[in-house]
Order: sequence, then C-alpha cells, then structure tokens
Amino acid sequence: MKKIIVISLILILSTLALPLAIAQEEVLPPDVDYEPEMRMTRLFAYSQDTLSPELVERAEMYTHNFPLGFGSFSSDGPTLTTPSFVRDAPIGSEDWNFSLWASGNAQVDIDLFLFIDGTELDQINSGGITLSEVKQRIDFTGGNLPDNISIDQTLSIRWTVNSGATPLIENSDCTIHWGSAETPTNLTISAGMYQIDDPYLENEGTPFRGDGENYSRSELVWAVQARWALDENQLEKGTLVLHADDGGNELIIEPNGEGIKSDSGIYRWEIEEWEDGVILSAHVMWNDSSGLHGMTNQVIEMMDPKGPSILSSGLKTTLFFLTIPVLIGVGFWLKGRFETLEENGKELGHGPGKEGDLKRLIVATTFLIAGINNALILYSFHTRELGASEDIVILHLCLLAFALGAFGPIWGAIADKWGHRKQLMAFAIIGASLLMLTFPFLPLEGYILVSALQVALFSAVRMGVAVGTEWYPEQKGEFLGVLYAFASFAAAIGSMLCSKLYVTLLPTSTTFAMLGIVGVSVPALLFGAWMILQFEGDEFSWPVWMLKGGKKPDVVKLTISEKMSMFRGMLRFESKWALLCLLGVILVAIPRGAVVLTALRYLEVVGFDVDFTGLLEAWAVIAVLILYAVIGKVCDDRGPQTVLLWSAAAYGTLWSIFSIGLPPMIAVLIFVVPIYPMLLVSNDALMAKFTNNEERNRGIGMASLVAFLGQSIGILAGFFALGYLISSGKTDIIAYETFYRANVPLWILAIGFTFWLAKRIDASEEGVIDAEISE
Repeated sequence: MKKIIVISLILILSTLALPLAIAQEEVLPPDVDYEPEMRMTRLFAYSQDTLSPELVERAEMYTHNFPLGFGSFSSDGPTLTTPSFVRDAPIGSEDWNFSLWASGNAQVDIDLFLFIDGTELDQINSGGITLSEVKQRIDFTGGNLPDNISIDQTLSIRWTVNSGATPLIENSDCTIHWGSAETPTNLTISAGMYQIDDPYLENEGTPFRGDGENYSRSELVWAVQARWALDENQLEKGTLVLHADDGGNELIIEPNGEGIKSDSGIYRWEIEEWEDGVILSAHVMWNDSSGLHGMTNQVIEMMDPKGPSILSSGLKTTLFFLTIPVLIGVGFWLKGRFETLEENGKELGHGPGKEGDLKRLIVATTFLIAGINNALILYSFHTRELGASEDIVILHLCLLAFALGAFGPIWGAIADKWGHRKQLMAFAIIGASLLMLTFPFLPLEGYILVSALQVALFSAVRMGVAVGTEWYPEQKGEFLGVLYAFASFAAAIGSMLCSKLYVTLLPTSTTFAMLGIVGVSVPALLFGAWMILQFEGDEFSWPVWMLKGGKKPDVVKLTISEKMSMFRGMLRFESKWALLCLLGVILVAIPRGAVVLTALRYLEVVGFDVDFTGLLEAWAVIAVLILYAVIGKVCDDRGPQTVLLWSAAAYGTLWSIFSIGLPPMIAVLIFVVPIYPMLLVSNDALMAKFTNNEERNRGIGMASLVAFLGQSIGILAGFFALGYLISSGKTDIIAYETFYRANVPLWILAIGFTFWLAKRIDASEEGVIDAEISE
C-alpha cells in the first residue's frame, strides 16, 4: 500500500508540473530604445472635429457672425482633435505652428488654444486681421509642448474669433476655410514619427536534412517591430518587405499570412523552407508617406551547425518530470529483483557470510559504476566547453575508455595475488573523489589527464564484480544482471540531475557548471567508499581460494620480484575458451566504441542539446536496466555465448541502419534500444564461466579490459577519421555519418565470429562444464 501511495503522489506532482512545462516561451522583440528620427509633422484639419496626418480633398468651412461688431460675444470654432497616439512620441522642439485660412469683412483677431487630453497647453492671439473676400493665411506659433506625448493621449486645437468692427457701422463676419489643397489648414510639430527596429528571429525553425551538407530549416519566422508616434499611416505598409540572403539566393518577401496586419506593431515573415540552416541573414526595407526610402541594418544570425534544439525547453522540462515516476516505479521493481536473488541464493546455500554485505556491495558498486557512466557521457561536454575541438573531444572519450579497460585487470591481478579488496576499493574511490574536486579549476589539458586518472581508479569496481560471482557460483548471470541494473538506475538519475545542473549553471561559467556535477557526484562516491569499509565478512577482502578452512590468510610479505610476477601471464588461463571469448567481445566492442559511444555527440550536432542528451541517456539507461535485470537469468539458462551473439547481431543491424543518416527522432529511437546489457553481462559471465577461482579477479578485469580497449580503439579511429574528414571540408554531420558507414564491415565480422564461437562452445563438451569444476 505504501508503494502505491508513493507512486501516486509522484504522478500527481508530475501532473501538476506538466502545464508549467508545456507552456511555450514567447519570443519577445529585442529590447531597443525608441529613438525615432525627428521630422516636421503636419496634421491637416480634415473635418469639423478631426486632425488627420494626410491631406484629404474635403473642403470645410465654419462661419462666425458679429451683428454688434466688437460688442458681440466671441465666437468659438470647432475643436479639432488627433487620433490617439500609437506610441510615446518624443517632441523635437518646444515650438508648434498652426495655419488656417480666413475670409470675410471688417477687422477681427483670433485666439488659438492648444490642448492635450482636454488640458490647455498654450494660447496664442493673432493680433488684428483685416478680412476681405479673398482667403488669406493666418499663422500661429507657440510653445509649451511636453517632452513627450504618451500612448492614448490626444492633441486638440480650437480657435475663437473676436470682432473688432465698429457697432452699427460695419458688418462683421469671418469664415474659416480648410480641407482643400487651396486651403491646407494644419498643425505642425517636430516629433519622432516612426521607427522600424532591426529584424529578429521569432522562430529559428525546425532543422532537417536538405540537399546540401548543412541542415536546412522549415517554418522559419523573421519578425520586425514597427513603432510610430502620431499615426501608422506615415509608413507605406504596402512597401514593407524582407530582403533576405539564403545561402546566396536573394529573397524579397512581403509580410505573409496574419503578418500583413500588424500585431502590436509586429510584422512577420514565415518562410516555409530556408536552405542554409547555419547562416540566416536579412534586413527590412520600406517607403514612407513622404517618399523617403528606409532600410534597417543587415542582421546575420550565425547558428550552430547542429541547428537549434529540436525540442523546446518546455517539452524537455515535461519529459524530465515525466521520467521521474518511471524511475520510481523501476526502482521498486529492482528492489523485488534483488530480494529474489537473495532468496534463490539462500535456497542454494550461496551468498555472503555476513548479513547485509550483499546490500553494501550493491550500493557501493552501484555508485562507482554510475560514476563511470557519467564520466563517459558528461565529461566530454565539459571538454568542449573548455574549448576543445571535435577531434580532441573524441580523443578524450577514447582516453577515458582506455583507462577504464586497461586498469581493470591490473586491479584484478593485485587482488588475486595480494587480497585486501576492501582496502583497495576504498582507496580507489576516495582517491577518485579527491581528484574530482579539482575538475572545476583545471585547464583543458589538465582536465583531460586528471579525469583519465580518475577513471583508472574507477576501474577498481571490477573487484566488487568478482566478489559477487564468488558469492553466487551458480547464479553468476543473475547476480551480474541485478548489479548492473542497480548501477544503471543510479546512472539514469545521475545523468538527469548532473546534465540539468550543468546546463543551468553554464551561463555563469564552466567552473560553476562543473561544480554542479562535483556537488552531486563526490558525496555519492564517498558514501560508496563508506559502505565498502562497513563490510563485515572476510570473504569480501580475500578471494575464496585464499580462505582455507574459513580463516583469512596470514600476512605474507612479497619481494619486488614476487609483486611484479602478478602482472606476468595476464593472458594465461586454464580454459582455451577464455581468450576466444575475449576476442569475440573485442570484435563487438570496436565498432560499438566507434559508433555507439560517439552517438550522443552526433545527436547533439543534429539538434539535441546537452540537457536533453542527459535526459536521453536516462531513458536509455532505464531501458537497459530492465534488460539487465533479466538478461543474467537468460545467460544462465541459454549460455552467455548465445547472448554475446545476440548482442553482435542487434548492434550490427540497428547501428548499420543508424549510419545511413536517419531523421533525428528516429535516430533517437535506435539509441535507446537496450543492447549493451547483453554484451556486458555475457562478457563477464563468459569470463566467470571459463576461469577458476584463482583466475577470477584477473579474468573479470580482462573482461573489462577487452571491452573498453576495443571501444577505445573504435573511438580513437573516430578521432583520426573525423579529424581528417573535417579538415577536408566536410561538415560535422557528414563526417560522422561517413565514419559510421565505414564501420559496417566490422559489424559483419563481429556477427560472423560470435556465431562461430557460440556454435563451437555449444558443440564442445567443455562448453557445458565450468572451468572452476576442473580444479
């Protein structure tokens, strides 16, 4: 019941987080100061109550009669008002000018009032004017304008005519004219009229394989923000076009779709297919109502050759949260597999001598193997951020794989000859933790060397693997499967968490980004070291063959010659099948290192960024840990040689298809197909099967050596091949895919040899008898 409640709570919390994760980030225009060009602007009197930014041929008049001459009351004219201002309008000077046309008889003077939002700003009197039947222009000049006119404010102007005629002697009337080309009554101010900012990418588009070597983009959207002060009509919208350069192809495009109608002053150009997905270049051109031609600056967006992230940040966050309940559910399932292993072992009389040592072994080796997994996945991202070129990144990955494989049998040989496995493993883990503390502060060259040394210490985990095969001699495959499943479970959590921390902290600096990984990894490693020191049974520290009569061996001091002798005869085994099995593993491991271990970087190149590849690795690990938990049982039932053949066939088929250059989302599906458990568990199970107790630690170490040595050979081949192809002018994408296709013959060779090996072992009488039985 408690398990069901916990899982339900996780699902509910993930569901609550889902809407937040799905919400897409709105791409806002760049923050640009509004500083439009100042220009003299005329607002023409248009009707009885409106000022218009353009002259419209519509003759209007307003007549003022004064029957009593100067004894008559003043006569107010209409109030002419502008439309609301669309944007804040800076005013260029404190002067304004107003002209109107008047005819009539006798003498008048005119008061002119200027208002903003109904509040009077200024009042000007024309002085005495002698009218006639001929229309005459009367000019007014004033000041007191505000520094700027804000959005939604209006300017208004009204005149009042006062008669100066002698009462009863002179007839007095005045007619004001406007609205025609002959009488262009207008208000003139100096103001910033409009501003069109430089274009920006509202949508970087979706990358896809185009005709060339670079990726093209679909549904790319350019946008531009157009801002105006007094009226939109100062801009001739019909002339607004995007002038773009698409890999040498000139594009002149009008705003399309809804972009024709401005949305808060934003115009858009959606381009269905943009050929050059790396260099995006465009500017905007237009004409205004004054006949001037305008143009923005040329904007060049240099995109990473991989293109933008295929997945939005919202979708990645959604997938991150949805992965959590899956991990919780798998964790409960793994707990059940562990309990089954314990129960089956007790029925057969197997297992550690002291209660709790199996849990300690699983926990300690889990954290150590998870550290190895994160090293092979995340360390290369930091290498790249420190400035390494693509071939150096691949070389670093090769060094890590080589150090992991090469030092495995060395630790095993020491343990076979000297024992003290508990002390050796604790020393290795603590040393690896201390080395990791230096990572954030190391330059590129130092980081590459120290990280390789740390991984060499990580390889001491092979001694822990050997211990389990001694505890469960008839359940080697099942133990290995459960062990690697727990390790993969921890690696999935570590991959998700560390990649998220790295991406979050990277904008600050690479030092802080690596500190995030260190802050998670070092405490986990130290906890694993503490668990090792808590082992109670002697059979962990000492191999089974040393514990004669259940007593730990006496301390033996070895000479230098005797100490060195433990490294001689590393490839000598009692069974003839041991070396053939190692050969089969290395034939599978070479193309795996070349293709599979470099695939995460390839996926990053084609459009998946580091936080998603960390999440992707978590999915892959979830898939493999489920297979880990069952493949050991299959090895025990069907034979590890058969499982090794299956791994070669699955790898060769799927990854040969991968090398064709699939669409990114299909390539991802191949990446997460679980195959590695078949290779790793069958490798260790074969060496456990064909080595005796005195060879066991070294044999398990050799299994690690050939697996990682083969993978490092494949990665090293990638270092040289990619370096050559890229220096020859190939893009990163084409270089990777060309190199991947070159590995297809190696897959064929691996499948052929493992098929022959499985048939020979199955047909041999020695193949059904463990080498340890022949002691």
